[in-house]
Amino acid sequence: MSPPPVKRLRRIFPQILVPILLLLIASNLLILATTYIALDQELHNKDDRLLLTEAEKLSQQFQNVIQKLPIDARQASGFPALEGVIRAETEAQYAHELKDWEARLAQLFTGMLRANPALSQVRLIHNTGQERVRVDRYNEGGRIQRVPNSKLQNKGGRQYFTDTISLAADEHYLSKIELNRENGKITEPRELVIRVATPVFQPQDTSQAYGVLVINLGLAQALEEMASLAGNRSVMLIDSNGRYLFHSNQAIAITHATAPKRSFFDDFALTEQNLSANRVHVFDQQRLTVLPLSYGQKPLNQTQLYLAIASHNDDAVSVRDSVIRQTLFILAAVILFTVLLCIYITRRITTPIRRMSDKLAKDQRQNLMGAIPGKAPLEVQQLAQEFDRVYSNLTEQQHQLEVEISAKIQAQKSLEDKIDLLNKANQELQQFTYIASHDLQEPLRTIRSFITVLSQQYDQLYDDQGRTMLKFVDDAGSRMETLVKDLLDYGRIGVKSAPQVVNLSELIHSVQQDLAKAIEHSGAILQIDELPVLTGYETELRLLFQNLLANALKFSRPGITPKITISSQAVVDGWQFAISDNGIGIAEEYRDKIFGVFKRLHTKQEYAGTGIGLAHCKKVVELHGGKIWVEASHTDGSGSCFLFILKEPKSEKVEINPAG
Repeated sequence: MSPPPVKRLRRIFPQILVPILLLLIASNLLILATTYIALDQELHNKDDRLLLTEAEKLSQQFQNVIQKLPIDARQASGFPALEGVIRAETEAQYAHELKDWEARLAQLFTGMLRANPALSQVRLIHNTGQERVRVDRYNEGGRIQRVPNSKLQNKGGRQYFTDTISLAADEHYLSKIELNRENGKITEPRELVIRVATPVFQPQDTSQAYGVLVINLGLAQALEEMASLAGNRSVMLIDSNGRYLFHSNQAIAITHATAPKRSFFDDFALTEQNLSANRVHVFDQQRLTVLPLSYGQKPLNQTQLYLAIASHNDDAVSVRDSVIRQTLFILAAVILFTVLLCIYITRRITTPIRRMSDKLAKDQRQNLMGAIPGKAPLEVQQLAQEFDRVYSNLTEQQHQLEVEISAKIQAQKSLEDKIDLLNKANQELQQFTYIASHDLQEPLRTIRSFITVLSQQYDQLYDDQGRTMLKFVDDAGSRMETLVKDLLDYGRIGVKSAPQVVNLSELIHSVQQDLAKAIEHSGAILQIDELPVLTGYETELRLLFQNLLANALKFSRPGITPKITISSQAVVDGWQFAISDNGIGIAEEYRDKIFGVFKRLHTKQEYAGTGIGLAHCKKVVELHGGKIWVEASHTDGSGSCFLFILKEPKSEKVEINPAG
């Protein structure tokens, strides 16, 4: 009988080629996506770092320009010619020298303007507001000329004069940056200027200023240099009202006659409150950083400005796209090369195997080595050898497995029989325990009844020793009856009951009511967390919590108010509970022994009880598939914390109908 035809989809060639190709494409796409995201983020981060660095440099450069002005003003206020003008005007014997000193001072002012092309005006104003000496620069880079006395103006009403005339000798005034005005009108072409002014005094008399020395600095050159250093980024200087004092796009700045009325805060949806240094704001295709600038003597004339630099995302995008294109080309080449290599390798593998398969199908031979082509790869020859060896081993192992399976079936049957016998023995043992405990109660009740009769009707026949011995017998009978009852309860755990849904919060509340007198007597403080609802044996769970809570109340330390905490937490396949107290605690060497039947750590005179309560607890917990243990509540070893795990019951319990 010929073998069924081999479907093409099941051949080795496509099964090797297709997964490798898919894996290669998927991995390359993942690499490309990761590269794209990482590159995009890195380029923007780098651009942001450069943006912040350039902003700091430009801010420092601008501050240097502003900080140099007061130095120039102090130097000019110390000119000897200025002192000569003041002396010639205030002392009559020197009045004839006034024009000479004014001419010398004008020459010094001219020298200042020549030395610093950014300065546009230097002047001396009398304390009456009238200009005394004034030298102007006409147009940027233009001629420097002293203004004739006939054209000198009174500046007594200007803010920079009124604010400066009242300053001390070592103080100066810096004006806001604004458009230059002459005779109340903005000069054309518009020029952005800042003024520094300092009061000048008569020699040895600083009680009243003679006048004010004012220097005008044109900011156009400094701002243009800052813009050129920023490259293709936009540089903006903004005042506290949001006006563009300077903008790389000159049509937007206030120095442009037809510039629209725009606000930086409106354009970028920003407020002065959310502007902070070392932060880059992203707006559409721009990334913007803003540095606050302030100058002037506090609190006299502080001026707040903002230096903003914006970069367009186009540069980062173009670099990123260029790198991605190169990466795509390389990945495409890798994929093509990998496909060709995969085709070659799979053919090297599949060709001898296909020939071997064809020959086997034709010759119907089991010896695979005889069917391998002579030039087959070493791996194929090893495969054939291993196939022959494995085939022989499998035949032998199959026979051994059949023998082992037969033996295991017999062992399984024997194990089941033994389990049945064990279950029957367990049932009989439980029934015997129940019946024995139950039947022992009758003779104990009889003994206690006769002892009661003897103590009541024949009390006069006994002396004190006899009465003591009779009471001792009665107490022993009472303890024996209690032990038998506890043993009976122990045998009843899990008998004739079925699992049901139990709300442990309600159950604990009921236990509290049962122990209300003990709780009230001890003054105990109970802290009970929200407990879960689970499936279990309600009567047994009540016994578990009642025993543990009663123990916590019983074994308290004298003079210390008992504090008891009950909590729970979910664990795998169940719940873990913890009942902790601040009582006398349990020594570590006894913590594994206290769960045995009739195990006691104290005498009956110290603490009442039979010593079977914790054995009950252990049996209830094991009935619910869990375990119970005890730890110290506190690091000093005091107090006890009983922990136990309750799981959902999985097996049916044997119901015993004990004979009564």
